[in-house]
Amino acid sequence: MGVERVQTHQESEQDNDEWIAAKEIVRNSAERLRKVIKSLFERDYGENVMVDDFEAKMLTPPGSNYGSVLLAVKVTVRRNKFATPKVVNVVAKMLPSEFFQDVFNSAVTFPKEVAAYEEILPAYQMLQLENGIPKSKVFNHFPRFFGARIPDDLKTKAADDDAVILLENLVAAGYKCGNRWKGLDRAQSEMTVRTLATFHGLGIALRKKKPEVFAKFVKKAVTFSHPWTSIVRAAKNCKNMVMENERLNPFYARIANALDTGVNTINTPPTNQFGTICHTDFSINNMLFRNDSEGNVEAVKFIDFQTYSHLSPVRDLLYFLIASTAENVLICHFDHLVNMYHDRLVRTLEELNCDVGNFGRSHFLAECKEWVGAEALHCCLMVKIILLPEAEAAIEGNGPEIQSVDYFDNLDFEAYRQRLTIMFQSFLERDWI
Repeated sequence: MGVERVQTHQESEQDNDEWIAAKEIVRNSAERLRKVIKSLFERDYGENVMVDDFEAKMLTPPGSNYGSVLLAVKVTVRRNKFATPKVVNVVAKMLPSEFFQDVFNSAVTFPKEVAAYEEILPAYQMLQLENGIPKSKVFNHFPRFFGARIPDDLKTKAADDDAVILLENLVAAGYKCGNRWKGLDRAQSEMTVRTLATFHGLGIALRKKKPEVFAKFVKKAVTFSHPWTSIVRAAKNCKNMVMENERLNPFYARIANALDTGVNTINTPPTNQFGTICHTDFSINNMLFRNDSEGNVEAVKFIDFQTYSHLSPVRDLLYFLIASTAENVLICHFDHLVNMYHDRLVRTLEELNCDVGNFGRSHFLAECKEWVGAEALHCCLMVKIILLPEAEAAIEGNGPEIQSVDYFDNLDFEAYRQRLTIMFQSFLERDWI
């Protein structure tokens, strides 16, 4: 077996320093993957599986994904030496540079993500089957998981070059990411909140019906913490923006109080009936959509579970609405999407034979109000990354080139200010802050 061809995301790119470095990362990662690729397919194809060859290329441009190196890999595989070869399109997720291994605490987050695919999703599906949900209707909004390699020394050694997660290549299956500068349209947003509510409802139901299993997942769900200096600076910078904003300045005291509350609660787990497993980075960058033959959205898949945590489900919902919906959707359909999410959450619990007496609308809206400060601060930290203008990226369509966590502190541009203004106005109108 050998690497037939290794290429970058765009063959025609000029050899600037960034692309030269990226090419080297691809070559090294592909060579490391070649050594372990067979073992990764044994989970689904059996121990006699044979991998004849593969072709690897970058899945994303350099700099657009920081928590991992992503390779799109086309693999020719056979169940045994007598079987007909089959071409399988997968994504190999491997460890990032040493700098970002420290930033993302890869020794913890990498095994966490494997557990999401290998343990949490199967537990959710089993819970549904046990409660009479047909197999064709069980939650299946993650990419297919083929296998993973987590070396024993990963937890004691910051880096292990051969750590890898092998997943279905959703792009090859017809899925596409949304446009992060335009945001998701109403149909995409509706499908997303309904699916998110089901995901959260499964976690709540598991906690209620199988508390020992849920407790095991909570232990794995170590909260990903932004550096404390970045949290405090983000709050300060956002307060300054509010002070200078004519529309928000009259409400400065209320907004400042919400942000201060967020500083103290951004990493706080819930203690009431709403506690579940949350994605915590549930933005447009971490979901893909597939359209039908007429161009209507028909399916969504969620990806990137490195930082899932035990939190209130409204945390994911509010962050998604602010960070990922189109501006007209956020302004005109905020309540509609919140209510749609809540309806599906309750329905999911009912389908799993859970008591929903304390999950009514008033309880849910009170939950939104309780955690709005934490998510407002989360948005202050992260929305700027999502909305970074293309013109400011080193490569068209690329994300920001982050070399230190200080990047999160001072990035000022109009789209970011406008989105935060809409966010605070939305929360003020509902008396959440």
